[in-house]
Amino acid sequence: MNKQHTRPIRRVLAVILGLALLLTFTPLSGAITLSAGAESNAYTFVRPDSVELQQNTEWTAMQFDMSELHLDMADGGRTANCIRLVLGQTNNIITVLTNTQDNSKTIRYGLSNSMSENYVLSQRMIDWTTANRPQTMYLYISPSAWEGASPGTYTGEIPYYLMWNYATNPKWSSHFGSGTIPVSVTIPEPGHPVTVTADPSEGGTVSGAGNYEEDAQVNLTATPNDGYFFKEWQVLSGGVTIENDSFTMPDHAVEVKAVFEAIIPPQYTYDSDTKKLHLISGDFDSWQMWQNAGVPTNDVLCVTAEEGVRFVGVSLTRRDKLCRQGDAYF
Repeated sequence: MNKQHTRPIRRVLAVILGLALLLTFTPLSGAITLSAGAESNAYTFVRPDSVELQQNTEWTAMQFDMSELHLDMADGGRTANCIRLVLGQTNNIITVLTNTQDNSKTIRYGLSNSMSENYVLSQRMIDWTTANRPQTMYLYISPSAWEGASPGTYTGEIPYYLMWNYATNPKWSSHFGSGTIPVSVTIPEPGHPVTVTADPSEGGTVSGAGNYEEDAQVNLTATPNDGYFFKEWQVLSGGVTIENDSFTMPDHAVEVKAVFEAIIPPQYTYDSDTKKLHLISGDFDSWQMWQNAGVPTNDVLCVTAEEGVRFVGVSLTRRDKLCRQGDAYF
């Protein structure tokens, strides 16, 4: 068989091989790689794995690239003059990000090949004629859209597909390599954030976290779990002073934590003749504990304690039942 007859056969075999190849996704340092083919019928498409927007930012850049590109994938005897990336929805569909807590609240966005509002549409395209030529697409959100957005987390996705583009009719083949790029943004509540944590986390529960306007009063609560007592509040950042479990909100963020400590099992003695309760060591957190141990608390006339004993979580108000031993006075 002569060379002139073998060329069409080789071209047909190349087409069959190219159409049989599978598309695969591979993460690459914050990007997604989509590749197919080998040597003559090949491309490698690199896109962002996701887009995280910043509030009140009009233009957000997204970079795409095509490497290992060879424009000789035959289709009916034709050779493509570029590979095309199509981003977004068709022009009659509004592209929006939706509030995850209330799907009636949305933020409208568009796409543009340049930072110009004159070219913002719901669908845009990028063409590659040569490999290793990074190109940028911009996601656009208008100032009015940001201004009208309610607090919350908004999510959405940018659909895309790839196609081989030809100089002669039909100018493109069926699209392939479709996928989506997740997009998200969180709009916080107005004011400045207050973060409240428990240390250790199993020690108890806390409340008071949220966003507060300057000069607002922030009320904190710390409720110990069984086996723990609340020791103190600590200010990690923000420079506030906590008094009576509250503070005045400054013009910046504040972070505080509630410190809980485990209750040490108590040791004590009780003299039924003198009706004196003597605390030897550990932490005493309730009268009920002594009642359960057989101490008739209604008959106790005096409570004494060794150095280092802690009385936590309960205030002794019946002072007629207290007595003094050295510096230990409860």
